[in-house]
Amino acid sequence: FPVTIAKREGVGSGMVWWSVAAVILSLATFYLFANLGTYSLWDDEAETALGARGILKTGDTTAVLDHNLNARRAGINLKNLHDRLTPPLGSYMVATSFWVGRQDAWFARLPFALCGLASVLVMLSAFHSNKLPLRYLVLFGVALLCQVSFFLFFRQARYYGSSLFLSVAIIYLYLEGWNRAGVRVLIGLLTGFLFLSHPLISVQVVAVLASDWLLFRRKESPFEARWIFDLGLPALILIIPSLFVWNPFLTKSKEYLHEVRWADRLTLFGWNFRDLFTAEFMPLALLLLAPVAYLASRDRWILRVSFALLVIILITSLFSYQRVQVTNVADVRYLVVALPLGLALSWLTLGPLFARTT
Repeated sequence: FPVTIAKREGVGSGMVWWSVAAVILSLATFYLFANLGTYSLWDDEAETALGARGILKTGDTTAVLDHNLNARRAGINLKNLHDRLTPPLGSYMVATSFWVGRQDAWFARLPFALCGLASVLVMLSAFHSNKLPLRYLVLFGVALLCQVSFFLFFRQARYYGSSLFLSVAIIYLYLEGWNRAGVRVLIGLLTGFLFLSHPLISVQVVAVLASDWLLFRRKESPFEARWIFDLGLPALILIIPSLFVWNPFLTKSKEYLHEVRWADRLTLFGWNFRDLFTAEFMPLALLLLAPVAYLASRDRWILRVSFALLVIILITSLFSYQRVQVTNVADVRYLVVALPLGLALSWLTLGPLFARTT
């Protein structure tokens, strides 16, 4: 994530820079993999793993496993005894891991922990490619290694890890190589896989990219009609066929969609905003410090990241079918993309303020 003030301070590389990056990567790897298989799979993880077992037997997410039927909540996710509600990418990743290794908790979580390692590598690559100074890297490292939720989401056999990695990769490619046709095709392909990981999160990321281009990049990258082909074709090749198989409107869960009124959306927006900080996805103080940091540095990236967070909360509130009648808290698992954005806002906000005290 290039920062104007950072580039004025010179290149952030050399032995010390690489040493700090190595420490961050090493500790992150330890956090991701240490005792990964110690605890048994919990409810949603078990559902992903059972889907993987069905894939190994039939190639599809069947609910019939030997003499057992996996039909939670009276089969709300089933059609013709197949899971047609749960996005399939997670179960196919776990099935591959089971096929390579063995069917246990460690191998169930392994693909998602690897997604976490890949996400850290992508973020470190952004620091290196933009030659950001050492103090920004240190601030990022402190924010990352103190962000418990970031690592916990990657240590679960659920869509969180795959969705986070794909989101980080898509945003990185958008920032670093949007004007190259091959990169746009890759973004479209990854967006298709993100849809197979979790449709709502894919809509969030597309909305973030579209709004960021409209507000901040439109002049430097004028719209070209070929973008639609570059992005749309690879994404639709994956998305359209999947809708005929894994589609919530094919299951009993579609009944929930009619229970969420538009008046409830405003309540969900308030809950999502509140619980983003209650769940410690990021410190609330960052939003209070962001205007001060912007005035100190005039760095538009502070505005861009802050606006991206707002877009994620808005999209989640508009399209989530969470029922406000049965709970009083937000489904923060749908806001996982806010975690890397919160990390970015940490060093973007604290970096300029820290510079003025050194």
